[in-house]
Amino acid sequence: MEAKKGKRVKIIEASQYLFMRYSISKVTVKEIADHAGVSKKTIYNYFDSKNELQKEAILSFLKTVTGKVNSISQNDNLDFFGKIERWINFASRFLFDLNEVFIEDVQKNHPDIWKIIEHHRKNNILKLFSSIINCGKKEGYVKEDIDEDFISELFYQNIKIVTDADFIYKSNYSIKKNVVQFVEIFFNGLLKDKKNIDINL
Repeated sequence: MEAKKGKRVKIIEASQYLFMRYSISKVTVKEIADHAGVSKKTIYNYFDSKNELQKEAILSFLKTVTGKVNSISQNDNLDFFGKIERWINFASRFLFDLNEVFIEDVQKNHPDIWKIIEHHRKNNILKLFSSIINCGKKEGYVKEDIDEDFISELFYQNIKIVTDADFIYKSNYSIKKNVVQFVEIFFNGLLKDKKNIDINL
């Protein structure tokens, strides 16, 4: 049973790695099998189709992301800047794994999967950002009159823009560069006094 579970995990991890770098549409089941060190037949013993596998791979990835977001938002030992730093470090590693081709492919060719990603992304961003803003208010860094729900929704909508495939293409910057620049500008607009957030990755 343990060996069976191990093979399934290997297949999912191989799928995630290849999908994120080359896009779902361009990766074949044979390539996934080769990367996982199993046969195509073995893959179909665990998954009825490539479509089922790609959904499982994305859901597994999103589960990991959600777990990390929760660990940051619920960590009372982190102050305002600590939460931001932890989130930026995590986001930079996460974005490093994403290829712009993957984003474009999912948005245009796999709307069912994009809908799942968007649902998780919205929930995670709103939860984490609200936690960060609330922490910043309590510690006196963020302006008291900031409406947490409104500013969290605004942040989410702007993240959608800077990670959109067409926007990335037109901006001539990577998805990581777009997000970092936006986060610096956005957070610095929320702070009191002359404190600044400078992200160096």
